[in-house]
Amino acid sequence: MRQQLYTFNRVSNSIFAFARDGGLPYSNWICYVSPNKLISVNVIILTWIIGTIIALIPLEFTVAFLNILAISAAGLMSLYILCILCILARLCNRDFGPSPYGNLSHPPSFYSGHTPGNVLNVVAIMFLTCFLVAACSPSAPSPTPDAMAWASAAPGGTVIIALVAYVFRGRKSLGPDVKRVFDELETTTVPVQEKKL
Repeated sequence: MRQQLYTFNRVSNSIFAFARDGGLPYSNWICYVSPNKLISVNVIILTWIIGTIIALIPLEFTVAFLNILAISAAGLMSLYILCILCILARLCNRDFGPSPYGNLSHPPSFYSGHTPGNVLNVVAIMFLTCFLVAACSPSAPSPTPDAMAWASAAPGGTVIIALVAYVFRGRKSLGPDVKRVFDELETTTVPVQEKKL
């Protein structure tokens, strides 16, 4: 139960972050924060509806549900590879910002140095790439539509749809400006509600 709540929270936070940056349709509605509850109720409702629809799919379409699982696994592995590549690029360029250890002034206790960390990241990329190729490959040659690994077609389709959406709408509205977010946080104050006894 705790894992489901954690996953629900993580997904709703991700949707909220994309909507806040203007990366989703109807972003203003999705990322609206209720002044009474101080949370985005709309994103919680949207996440619940999407999760419920996906949970109902296996009742009728087992093959579709298995493909959704394969697509999500391939998406997670692609995301892990992308994150590790970004970390490697940052470490190789020595672009650390204020501190190479994030918001820490000294290395954490588990830190083993740049070279062992880079080697570990490269091994992780190779490991994840093998599993990504396996997840995107059909289980047998000449597969039927039911046995086809749709995880290979989904990322390509997603990239095409994302590029079209970016060209027509995203260039004008998408703004992942971290400085803008921090400026908004500094200028807005959250009202403290007094508890009534």
